[in-house]
Amino acid sequence: MTSVSYFFEQVGIVSSVTIGNRLRAGLGLILWLSLAVWAALGIRSQTGGDTRALSLLSGELLRWLVGVNREYSAAAESTLILAPNDPIFLKNAEGRLVQIGRVRTAFGLTQDPVTTQSAILLMDEQQLRSVCPGSFSLEYHTTPTSLDWVAKTLISPDRRDEIAGILARDWELQSAQVLSRLEPVLLQGLKQLAAAVEAELPAVLDRHRSDFAGLADRYQGELVQQKIVPLVRREILPIVEQEIRPVALQLGRELWERVSLWSFTWRYLYDVSPLPERNAVRREFERFLADEITPALESRTEIFVAVTERIVARISANQEVRRVVRESLRSAATDAELQKVLGSILHDLFLDNSAMHRALEDYLAGDEVRSALEVATSHFEPSARAIGTAVFGSRTEGITAEFSRVMRTQILLKDRRWLVVVPESGAAGVQDDEAAITIRFSVSGAEFPLEFEGKQQSPLTVSEQQP
Repeated sequence: MTSVSYFFEQVGIVSSVTIGNRLRAGLGLILWLSLAVWAALGIRSQTGGDTRALSLLSGELLRWLVGVNREYSAAAESTLILAPNDPIFLKNAEGRLVQIGRVRTAFGLTQDPVTTQSAILLMDEQQLRSVCPGSFSLEYHTTPTSLDWVAKTLISPDRRDEIAGILARDWELQSAQVLSRLEPVLLQGLKQLAAAVEAELPAVLDRHRSDFAGLADRYQGELVQQKIVPLVRREILPIVEQEIRPVALQLGRELWERVSLWSFTWRYLYDVSPLPERNAVRREFERFLADEITPALESRTEIFVAVTERIVARISANQEVRRVVRESLRSAATDAELQKVLGSILHDLFLDNSAMHRALEDYLAGDEVRSALEVATSHFEPSARAIGTAVFGSRTEGITAEFSRVMRTQILLKDRRWLVVVPESGAAGVQDDEAAITIRFSVSGAEFPLEFEGKQQSPLTVSEQQP
């Protein structure tokens, strides 16, 4: 105790006080020094040792403590949501958004956000006037709270590329083993599905027989009689005749030269005579067919194939045929009645097919499928973990900035609203002290300017908003 009091007397901190007062003063000095060291270490950890960021953050904290904060009244053009301590930002000469104030009150009964058109603001007068010596207004920004915004924030374009790279790399390494186990399971499952659908198909078609009959009658009149039959007469039959005629004439002449009129004549007379045996003409025709016509046709097989190919090619290239077929297919594809019938059939075959559902459930619950899925899961578990680390972060490196943004917005309900000072173009006069600052809704979307990552940048000064 004596040595402690002697120390304080020597350094001149206390002179004529009691030993108890000297001790309290010493402990207070130690406490303040500890707080200063702790603050310095905290600032250093937040800036990652960056000298420039350290000086900026220290300067702004000092200015925040000893600076002059001035009150301003603000009025919005329409109702908006504000809460005490919602931040106010200003784009400085370097193009960075820095916080220069906050909402003091939105005239609510509590600290919760309220719907209002007026508020009282606190802003650093020195920083404000260094950028806005004249009049200015405020832009009101909000962070979206939809799931779409959460997905886009967590999975940014760079993150998508990273995830795609992880999946592509692991698929290249694991695909052969996974497919070797899953392919038999998938094929067997498709067989089960096909068998169940095939068993139900006759009953389903029978239930829709009247629907098909109505469609057939309508298409018979609208499509076949009005389009297909005239097309066949006008375009297809002339093509067939032109290609078949030379071959048919040649074949006819050859067969005519081989046929024996005398043989058929006397056999006909024999059949009509009162003799007991009949069918002589039929037997002669069968002989002629087997011995003459069939060999002649078989010898011209290649010719008939070539003629058929030419007919198909000419019909396919015919512009009128193509037009009618195209219009017919388009008419069928857009036919509301046909779509209704097909949709009903598919609904009965798949959605209302209880036999198919039971077969698939029994198969998927089997040991073979469970074993194959376990193998596939084990192979891609590292991929899932790598994707989770890329999106959410890890224990060793901390959470990602994107996940931090989502957590603060969706869970902690922070960073949802902020104001940005906008200098009025062409306004040379100083802002009227009595006039309320106008708050306008921002027409362009923007992210909350501060990143609370706490690694290599200060959450108050170094985060930048690109101009």
